[in-house]
Amino acid sequence: IKEAYRLMSFSLPLLLSAFLGFIITKTDIFMLGFLSTASAVGMYNVAFRIASFSPFILASVVGIFMPVISVKIGAGKFEEVKELYFRATKWSIAPTLVIIIILGVFSNFFLNIFGKEFLDADMALKILLLTYLIHALTGPNGATLVALGEMRFIAFYTFLGASSNVILNLIMIPKYGISGAAIASLISIVTMNIL
Repeated sequence: IKEAYRLMSFSLPLLLSAFLGFIITKTDIFMLGFLSTASAVGMYNVAFRIASFSPFILASVVGIFMPVISVKIGAGKFEEVKELYFRATKWSIAPTLVIIIILGVFSNFFLNIFGKEFLDADMALKILLLTYLIHALTGPNGATLVALGEMRFIAFYTFLGASSNVILNLIMIPKYGISGAAIASLISIVTMNIL
């Protein structure tokens, strides 16, 4: 029973965090549909999909980083954990920055693939790219917290991010449309990464 309780206390906050993370990524689109037009939803969705290409480097680094850091934390080698964290962050920043620069500089080209009407999503795309750049600059912080067993803190900051995203979307979308949705994501994700 103790083992089952320990497993549940580890897993439930992660399940909640995964659910809230899903909400964060879908809130903008849902709220644009509620507060704006179908064309705004389509434009934002395209900008989001293009920008979502940029964090795959960090995700790849986390896949390698997570097992290594878990072993180091289990052995109590926290100085090595710190060194690995900074190394993993460095590995992910340079290629992510290159991808973001290419997507940002040639944003009109990538948006135009979907049609000229999608060029109106240029500012939203650039804001989302800035969001992913900041996320890359903070490194594999979520993976590190999981390895440290800080599930409740992860659930807390993910809840804070999801809540702020909903509130900011309510404020920003009526004023700024799809750019407002992107700004809401930027502020929410930066807040989560700073915590």
